[in-house]
Amino acid sequence: MACDTSFKTCSDARIELANSQQSRETVNLVPPGEDPSPDNLLAPGESRRIELCLSKGDRRGFRVVRDGATLATATCVASLASYEPLVIRVGYGPGGISCEGW
Repeated sequence: MACDTSFKTCSDARIELANSQQSRETVNLVPPGEDPSPDNLLAPGESRRIELCLSKGDRRGFRVVRDGATLATATCVASLASYEPLVIRVGYGPGGISCEGW
């Protein structure tokens, strides 16, 4: 969900959701507000981009799901005042979910 420009209290953040080549499994990497679906299914080495509206201190939860079972969850916390020039990352691999550049 992008920022509402009529009352902007946040920064549009481009987020790369990535399934590591080392994970060796196709999974759903699910951002807030989405359910597992073919649209968020990522094979090892694949990624996709989403956009969220973030303000410093915001928390966003992400899930990794395979065959209906949740394999991992993580909450990423926004630490910057503006994300507009950046691409931040949520990655899944053998060590679980990582939040990079938040």
